[in-house]
Amino acid sequence: MQTLPVVARSGQISFLWAYGAMTPGIRAALQRFWMENGAIADDSEAWRRSFEVGCIAVDQDWNIVGVSSFFMDRLTPSGAMYWMYRTFVGKAHRRSRIAMEIFSASFEQLAQYYRTERGAPAGVAAIIENAALELPGSIGHMQNLGLQRLGADQHGRSIWHRPFDAGHHPS
Repeated sequence: MQTLPVVARSGQISFLWAYGAMTPGIRAALQRFWMENGAIADDSEAWRRSFEVGCIAVDQDWNIVGVSSFFMDRLTPSGAMYWMYRTFVGKAHRRSRIAMEIFSASFEQLAQYYRTERGAPAGVAAIIENAALELPGSIGHMQNLGLQRLGADQHGRSIWHRPFDAGHHPS
């Protein structure tokens, strides 16, 4: 993992950019991290998901403490394409700002590398599955990250997005 570029730091935490740079060793570390923290119990699913990882947060000993992952999809059949964002932070670090910092690092890297490419996603979107993120404090954090609530999906989960181009209006 030490070969991945450090794109941000916060205290003892470094944020590494892994998208498109996955190796067998990094995949194995991600599989262990997800399984040890109860995020993904199936080896095959963890292996598959490793190809969607963008940012990996590591502590001073290079232990994984959190990751972001994403895939491309549309919020509506005829709408703009978005990077559909997910994050997972290990149990020991959930009360810290790591999830917010992972989002910021991920958004900045995706914008830097892809925002000007024709046909590329228009921004980052997230469907909130964790009820704790629907509380006022969490909503405030998401708004501070530049995310805007678009509404809810057919399952009642909140949909948030942050376009790369502030003048862009989602479909």
